[in-house]
Amino acid sequence: MEWKKTLIHLPLSGETVHVWAADLDLCQSLLSFADAILSQDELERAKRFYFAHDRDRFTTARLILRILLGFYLATDPRQITFDYNDYGKPFVENRRRERQTVFNVSHSQNQALFVFSQSHELGVDIEYMRPSFATIDIAKKYFSADELDDLQQVPERERVIRFYDCWTRKEAYIKAKGRGLSLALDSFSVDVLTDSKSGLRRSIHYPNDELKFSIQPLACAANFRAALAVNRIDYEYSHKPVDAKELATWFFSDSFV
Repeated sequence: MEWKKTLIHLPLSGETVHVWAADLDLCQSLLSFADAILSQDELERAKRFYFAHDRDRFTTARLILRILLGFYLATDPRQITFDYNDYGKPFVENRRRERQTVFNVSHSQNQALFVFSQSHELGVDIEYMRPSFATIDIAKKYFSADELDDLQQVPERERVIRFYDCWTRKEAYIKAKGRGLSLALDSFSVDVLTDSKSGLRRSIHYPNDELKFSIQPLACAANFRAALAVNRIDYEYSHKPVDAKELATWFFSDSFV
């Protein structure tokens, strides 16, 4: 397999967030490139999955991430090295550029979202809605008092959707902060009821974030909910589908089957 000498470079401005959406089951034609692109560690992690469909989805997501990062960094995806902060959030050092390319990934079942920005903290979350999980008892355990109050006022027919709106927005913010579960879910509040971009309502540990962060829902497949959190108020974002054939064609001189 011969790598293309001239890579397509996708530019990112400081005011832009790029969102890529993928159906991992429809992108599994990329699996034939796994041994060529993924690191040994990634291949070993894939082998730990018990079910083949989980293994294939994980592998496909890692391939898409590497290829997209290759676009943004103008780098051979095979040469990308991931580092991790103290809480396990991955990042890539880009010493050739003044600003860092920041990214985040989330996947649930066959759906995945990949987000990229320049320098700004960001996080994304997508979840398949399970009504059996979206209960008031679970909300009492993880949501703030403000969020719980809002959820209890929602008509029961809408409660599952609003539960997952709250859940994904909270997860997106936590992922943007890069602190994992060390940041308690009930230590901050998001807007549960809006269907548009909003700010952080309250944060015990990071009160300044109430003025700096934007949290918004993202369009996604039926029966899923998704959200994006960005450490910036005024930004634009693009939302694009991942086309496996297009990704491979851009990078490989071999014909893609």
